[in-house]
Parts: sequence; C-alpha cells; structure tokens
Amino acid sequence: MESHPRDATYSVMTERHNELIGVEEKLNNVYHKKVSYSNGYQVGVVEGTYTKIHTNHVSFKEENILSAVLECAKEIECNFVGVWTDKHGIAHIDPCEFIHHRYNAVIMAEDKKQLSIWDWENMEEIVKADW
Repeated sequence: MESHPRDATYSVMTERHNELIGVEEKLNNVYHKKVSYSNGYQVGVVEGTYTKIHTNHVSFKEENILSAVLECAKEIECNFVGVWTDKHGIAHIDPCEFIHHRYNAVIMAEDKKQLSIWDWENMEEIVKADW
C-alpha cells in the first residue's frame, strides 16, 4: 500500500532545540518537523492507537492531523509522534520512541501490544509475525 504524504514520524517540542533546525512549522508555540534516521526503529509507546481520524469524513481538513499530532505530544509528553494511514483512509496518530537496536524495539513493542515497528534503515514496517 502506498503511504499518504502526511504519513511520517514527527519530532515535536515545546521549545526550539538544536535538533529542530529546519523546523517546518510552529503551531500554538509547538515546533515540529518530519524526521528520518539512517538506522534504528520507531515503536509506539501506548497500547493500540492513541487516536484515529476518519479522513473521508466531510468535515475533515489536513490541519486536523497536525492538531492531533500536537495534542498527542502534549498529552502523552513525548517528543515523537507517528502518523500512518490505513487502507480505509483512517489516519492513525501514535506517540512513539526511537530505539537503536531491533531486540530492544521488539521487547518494547511486545510490552505495548504493538502490531508492528518501523525500520528506519530499510524504510519499512516490520509486522509482529516477522519479529
């Protein structure tokens, strides 16, 4: 399945830090930008999905995704929020954490009952069946 252009991992901070050089936008005093790494893994930190947005709803606007990302980061107090869109057009908003080693990423994913992790080196999802 092709990803949606909004699908990404976002770095979100209430203060501008060195790692946010090249910030894409500031909204309600929160800086954010899409991030990418050459290796490591991204793992959801809450069970299931934090929130879902039905993108085919008549009142849906793209800025709703960004607002949900910022709300998630503030509520869960995390610096990373992942966004992915499923085959039904539902955007999933998930607070997540960067983990260097696959073993640790899998342990965390199991603990949080995640269905997959993101592999930065190969730029692909690793589903639970392949752990």
